[in-house]
Amino acid sequence: MVEIKISEIDRVFGHVKVDINLAMENIDVKLKITQVNRFIESIVVGKHYVEVPYIVARICGACSISHLLASIHAIEDALKITPPSDVKVMRRILHELQVIQNNALFLYLLALPDYLECKNIYELAKKHVKILKDALKLNSLCLKIIEEIAGRIVHPSRCTIGGFTKDIPIGKIRKFIALVKEMKKIALESIHLFTNLELPKFEETAKEYAALNTDEPYTFLEGKIKTSTGLEIEPKQYHTIIKEFSIPYSTSKICLLQGRPFYVGPRARLNTNWNKIPQEYKNLLNNVNIPIRNPFANITVKALEILYCIDDILNKLYELESKPHLKLRTSMMIEKREGEGIGVIEAPRGLLIHHYKFSKSGTIKYANIITPTCINSKHMEISTIDLVKKIIDVEGINTDIIEREVPKLIRSYDPCLPCATHAIKINVRIHR
Repeated sequence: MVEIKISEIDRVFGHVKVDINLAMENIDVKLKITQVNRFIESIVVGKHYVEVPYIVARICGACSISHLLASIHAIEDALKITPPSDVKVMRRILHELQVIQNNALFLYLLALPDYLECKNIYELAKKHVKILKDALKLNSLCLKIIEEIAGRIVHPSRCTIGGFTKDIPIGKIRKFIALVKEMKKIALESIHLFTNLELPKFEETAKEYAALNTDEPYTFLEGKIKTSTGLEIEPKQYHTIIKEFSIPYSTSKICLLQGRPFYVGPRARLNTNWNKIPQEYKNLLNNVNIPIRNPFANITVKALEILYCIDDILNKLYELESKPHLKLRTSMMIEKREGEGIGVIEAPRGLLIHHYKFSKSGTIKYANIITPTCINSKHMEISTIDLVKKIIDVEGINTDIIEREVPKLIRSYDPCLPCATHAIKINVRIHR
């Protein structure tokens, strides 16, 4: 038996290890997420609903806006609150800015070194300084607008139940338009770089996926959950098809879709919505085959999403600019009530689910949070087995190639390990 232990995968958010055991015809892979638990689901129990979004945003710095908005959606669902249309549009802009920023950091700083023969971003800076400058400029422009809308670039303070705590003057909208136009220049310059990378030729065997679906080309904050098998359900029914399981070797749970591994994220979104995506974006993908079965192709789709989100943000900003004033600040009186609410959105890395139950006093008595990396963790294991089998078929048991290619595969999923950790209930029995 041959054991390969990849003790640390670099260029990912958080900490993860991979153990690979090769025994005769059998290959066993264990993806060990070693991020320390924060027990957020337990922490929010007993907290008033007003506090909860700001607590759960602390799950992750990279996608704090996603957790904040998913939490707010769940609370609004429970309290039967419908925010004004301007609020919905501004939330969409805010979230798409986070998608752009997350995708850009992944593409330029985490994934690209694998394809430009650079060991890390320091080598990237020496060999391709223009690329690094573009990455930092795109990131900076996103954060400028996020701070203006949300109050802070991480763990926003102005988003709240029913709206925002502060209005945005129309003059700021014009400023945002100018900044987004700068972002588009960078995206247009770099889109061909990412869509023409020579990716490893690889096809997964676990082919099921799920994403939100509406009549629009892309949806991030609303819609039904649609699966690759054609099943389409309301978000409140998520628990009928998605089940969580604790595993002994990881601080993350795994999720199965009707008993089978599945994936979420950019490829799942593109596969689900392909027929609605305008031809101008499809043309950038060089006539790819749909559904895309190669996990490495997340790189290509993330680049496409950046351009789509920039165009969508511009369109939404033009809509807001044409109005005499914006109705964003909320002053509604919220009635305390017993209830249950579910918020399902598309975070940068895929489906994010927040599920709460409230007591009559407005405090949480149950909380469950399912993150994209939690869902993708089992799929990463299956894909790693597929990749190792392919390497062995071509190269034999070449540990150097395996140790080089497996981290590249894991990186392609862009896992966010702080998000994946959950509180695990431990039952202790003492026999006397």
